[in-house]
Amino acid sequence: MIVTEWIDGTGFDDVCRLPDAVRDRYAEIIYRFFYGTARDMGLALGDPHPGNYRLCADGSVAFFDFGMLRPLPGGYLAREAAVSRAVSAGDEQAVIGGMHALGYLPGNPGNWDAGLLLEYMRALSWWLTVDGPLRLAPGDVWRAAELLRAADGRTRFAPLRNMTFPAEALLLRRMDGLLFQMAATLRASAHWGGLLRELTEGGETISELGAQHAAWLANRHPRAPGRGPGTPMALARETDDRLSGAVPPDAAALVA
Repeated sequence: MIVTEWIDGTGFDDVCRLPDAVRDRYAEIIYRFFYGTARDMGLALGDPHPGNYRLCADGSVAFFDFGMLRPLPGGYLAREAAVSRAVSAGDEQAVIGGMHALGYLPGNPGNWDAGLLLEYMRALSWWLTVDGPLRLAPGDVWRAAELLRAADGRTRFAPLRNMTFPAEALLLRRMDGLLFQMAATLRASAHWGGLLRELTEGGETISELGAQHAAWLANRHPRAPGRGPGTPMALARETDDRLSGAVPPDAAALVA
């Protein structure tokens, strides 16, 4: 027997025409859902396509279609976060060491140009290094690609063509890319670097949404081993509660 539930909501194209505040909140909820799932449940959801979520009338967001996912090794997201932190800090050796340990840089890490790699990583993640809120635009989707495709960029970054792609990162990188495209297409604003640090490193909560979600999780479950807020068992139970209608819609939208 297949059981389904009909969910009414506003599609992505229509959300793109709504006021700034609505689009910003919508984009942040989507980010929190996908990165929260990776952090708290150890699952990379590889298809954050705009057709897989809808804005509900009460301001919550309904998510569906979880057919493309991959379990992440323990601590994997934290190790990637350490690389992001090193890129922001300009720590060339930490970038080299972290990316080699994750499997992006084959061979002897000393054979890689640390300065060039840092420049490359900053070009790819320029929007995460902005100190404060940044309103993205649809054209930003191509900003890093244009830099890397330019004649001088192709020549300068040619030594990095031997980088590899670890299997563990495949869906995570796909998730990253589609989330960025979503936010840029929405023309959404957030402190993107701060939001990523909060969601991957347990950094300071940057918004009211984050504070509400943290408080809801803290108050919902006792802190018993394997059953506290944010653990896979707790989140699985919350998923069951949502399907039965036991979780308020706005809170449920923020739980992976």
